[in-house]
Amino acid sequence: MNSLMVKTVLIFLVCNHNTSKVQVLLGTRKTGEGIGQYNGIGGKCEPHETLIDAAIREVKEEINVNSKPQDLIHIAHITFQQPVEPCTSDVFVVYKWQGIPQPSKEIIPQWFNIDKIPYRQMWPNDELWFPKVLKGDKFTATFWRDENGQLLKHDIKNTILIN
Repeated sequence: MNSLMVKTVLIFLVCNHNTSKVQVLLGTRKTGEGIGQYNGIGGKCEPHETLIDAAIREVKEEINVNSKPQDLIHIAHITFQQPVEPCTSDVFVVYKWQGIPQPSKEIIPQWFNIDKIPYRQMWPNDELWFPKVLKGDKFTATFWRDENGQLLKHDIKNTILIN
């Protein structure tokens, strides 16, 4: 892996809210890259921080929710090869947590039925990999983008991830 790669985490809270529909929590970005787009909860890992520690910190900072390490399910490792800030994103799903998701200075959280995901208001490549997250598939993926952020090609492989 390129030593200049930025390490990030992305966390998706999933529940049924006592309804017959499974829902996933997405957040609208208020700051940083992707303002106005829906995405999971997350961000950059701090130096010497484990992926699990980063995921726990990010859900606490961004939506005021507490999670435990054993409740985080590592579901994907995604690499974004791009001229500006290449990065990796480790994706986690959480089914148990403490607290009610609250807006913060970075995120406005919103629940979506999994059959009504707002793909047109997400990153263009999300439609290629996010359905796998919703199905519970574990995978690795690489997306190559040009200097304008346009997707050039992608590779997605089912795999077994080790936490």
